[in-house]
Amino acid sequence: MQNLDSIQNEMDFFINSFKSLFIASFSSHPVASYAPFIKENDSFYICISSVAEHFEAIRSNSDQISIMFLEDESSASTVFARKRASFRVKATFFENEPRDELFDKFQAKFKDEPVLEIIKNMLDFHIVKLDVLEGRFVKGFGKAYGTDGLKVVSHIAKSHIKNI
Repeated sequence: MQNLDSIQNEMDFFINSFKSLFIASFSSHPVASYAPFIKENDSFYICISSVAEHFEAIRSNSDQISIMFLEDESSASTVFARKRASFRVKATFFENEPRDELFDKFQAKFKDEPVLEIIKNMLDFHIVKLDVLEGRFVKGFGKAYGTDGLKVVSHIAKSHIKNI
């Protein structure tokens, strides 16, 4: 079995290979969406519009949010055990956010996206900080690991054999 440092490196590499993340939030009903992100330390920052359905869901239930990074089906060895990292997060909306500094970081990551210069000047776009609470990194059957924030802390051992 791999040691946790090796698993940590694999999870970090996996997450860093993405430009966007999936979001599950809740308002009067569940809302599934996605957003481009940047990662700073142990937090993610997303750029979302107040017009989007997930904006109000995230704002009104800032502690009931889950995010996920999911391996593409075309590269997975099986669709039943795709590699994934999912986390419970808490959202913070900035009233006086360091908007220019954060948009500069988005522009550094998404340098081939000229639309960012337009979005930066639109009043309905906001940058939201997502602080990671806990999560799980799954590499396949029997290969699940628990996290505290973004730090891998344990192997989760559950039997896949049905009791007859």
